[in-house]
Amino acid sequence: MAKATSAENRIGILGGLHHGGDRQSALQALADVQRDRTDAWIRTHIAKKAEGRPFDSGSSIP
Repeated sequence: MAKATSAENRIGILGGLHHGGDRQSALQALADVQRDRTDAWIRTHIAKKAEGRPFDSGSSIP
């Protein structure tokens, strides 16, 4: 099964909230998605540095 994108995760989270999910769980799920994106960004840039590739100064932490 393919990993859901952040947008798909947000849609699912908000859909769950709309169908009776609690607000705190929805907010925690959104925070988890954002943390995962930030962790991936950091890992990518550490790998680039380790390989001697230039750091993309135009990108920012999501």
